[in-house]
Amino acid sequence: MVHLEYGGEKPTLDVAFNEFVSGWYLSGGVLKPYLAGKEPNYDQKHEQKIFEFDGYDKDVYIWTPEGYDPESEEKYSTIYMFDAQWDLGGGVVDGEDSSWHVEEHVTSMMSLTDNKAIVVGLANHDKTRNDELIPDLGEMAIKNYPSKKRGSAFSDFIYNTVVPYIESNYNVYTDSEHNSITGSSLGGLEAFYVALDHPDKFGTAGALSPSFWAYDVKEWTKFLLPKLSEKNLPYIYLYGGDYMMDAGAYATLMNNALLQYGYPKEKLICSVYTPGEHLSIYWQHIMPEFLQVMFARKVSALENGAIAPVPDDVKQQIANYQSDASTAEREPTAQDYVYFDNSETKWDKVCAYWWGPYGASCTKITSSEYYSFDWPGTEMEKIGDTDIYRVLAPNGAVGIIFDNGVGDDSISEETPTYQTNDIEYDKKAVLGKLYSIDMTKEAKPGKGKEKYKFKYPAGTWSDYDSNIVSAG
Repeated sequence: MVHLEYGGEKPTLDVAFNEFVSGWYLSGGVLKPYLAGKEPNYDQKHEQKIFEFDGYDKDVYIWTPEGYDPESEEKYSTIYMFDAQWDLGGGVVDGEDSSWHVEEHVTSMMSLTDNKAIVVGLANHDKTRNDELIPDLGEMAIKNYPSKKRGSAFSDFIYNTVVPYIESNYNVYTDSEHNSITGSSLGGLEAFYVALDHPDKFGTAGALSPSFWAYDVKEWTKFLLPKLSEKNLPYIYLYGGDYMMDAGAYATLMNNALLQYGYPKEKLICSVYTPGEHLSIYWQHIMPEFLQVMFARKVSALENGAIAPVPDDVKQQIANYQSDASTAEREPTAQDYVYFDNSETKWDKVCAYWWGPYGASCTKITSSEYYSFDWPGTEMEKIGDTDIYRVLAPNGAVGIIFDNGVGDDSISEETPTYQTNDIEYDKKAVLGKLYSIDMTKEAKPGKGKEKYKFKYPAGTWSDYDSNIVSAG
């Protein structure tokens, strides 16, 4: 990973730089891959094919590089990936570019190496995403998690339906060495599963910020141990960012478990970038590492099969999150709430937004009901005629933001968002507590598309006394 600076500004986000990327291009304040010396194209065109899975239409998008020759003797490798609706060129989430720009990555790679590839993206839309990208390995670690666990069937659908179509209609290799599958978050979980489920077809798996939290050690062990007898096990690239704000902990724990079970060291690479968050820009910036694993079977400066350390406190936080998720139904008490003092901020609405380890969703402290994961979060309840607001605390959260309830689609110069910075959430320390923003510290606007998001940098937790409140 390298820092790139421009125009006297602070360093941009780090990016992977190796022999599989020609250069990085500054576009809209963000570095994106490109072929040096050629105008980049970040809105690529794809052929769309519609298949049927579980009784509904499944969109698949196929990208072929410029100059693709369907008749050439030299065939193309194939990169399969999940969440095509977001991750391929032109993908948008909340009005912002969410793409990994894999097409430009491959174009850049082809200019520098002898490797050629097409990209096949499977769309996983919100309504069925939790079903398609979670395989059925047994009992999930988080009780009552909203998923039909159709990932195993989806794996077979890819193997039996999508792959044969690609191999019959495109000039591609049909062996596992030249096929890879990748995804992030739940897509990273499913990519890991598919490659191990069908190693005869997928020689490389890219599990980026993978949702390994879905199952505990017992279920993973039952799944993984029999796989070790398989021939031609795939190369596995595990990537994670911050231990708790992303999947650094789960990626390293899985890496170490695979080594313990006897997975071939030369086929396992774990890359952890601790500043990384659970966002597409980090997956875009790490893509050259995945391509290097697929085509060169290594990552520069990383050792294949190396044990990755995990801090003990991080292991404990993961255990707490999983045990929290099975809380029994009960009536709430005053100590089950988190409180916010709106006496100085004077927001018309107060919301609380939180997340579990690397973006996992959270249940309410008194039930198995899940909180919405959509910004601006859950609207807090105003207490009588006071300026105090409250909301039932979440289980398993590692971070919380208080904000004025302006959604991303409504942010403008006239209606800006005001919010706290990310606040570390320790349930034992903040239950029943009141948060107050330090108004002596000015709220600072974000950069680029976040210029109308103002963040207060400081605040304090204090005991909440229902008998001593600020008058409204």
